[in-house]
Amino acid sequence: MKIELVRDTREKLPLDFSREGFSFTVIDEGLSFGDYCLRIDGNLIFCIESKNPGDLISTIQSGHDRFKAEILRAKTANIPLLVAIEDSYSNVIFGGLTDSPLKIQKIIHTIMIKYNTPFYFFKNRQEMTNFIIAHCEAYIRNLNYIIKNM
Repeated sequence: MKIELVRDTREKLPLDFSREGFSFTVIDEGLSFGDYCLRIDGNLIFCIESKNPGDLISTIQSGHDRFKAEILRAKTANIPLLVAIEDSYSNVIFGGLTDSPLKIQKIIHTIMIKYNTPFYFFKNRQEMTNFIIAHCEAYIRNLNYIIKNM
């Protein structure tokens, strides 16, 4: 079984996956959605779109159509897309990054509900990296169960 973590070539500040014991090959490749995708035997399993707080606010305020199109590309390909935010929920919504915090909050929750796209908030890049590694490893550990119950 060939297991890879694909990192989008356009990722400006790639996360560091050099943690000891991380057994997946990390390869750089252009992705049509997400910044990081778990790929098993050539098939994308799930993808993660990573955002820093400023990027998230900008995407929601002025790049909403582009972000929605990315989510829909993942849905069309039947690939789950998760959104990983490099900051706490409280700081992103109420930390002074936007003049319209309640609007940002409503849009985030609408995306989560309407497109079944979960948002995860992390205190820093290391915590986000650890989550991505743990999520990939959990998928691999449970692969037989997942296949059996499809």
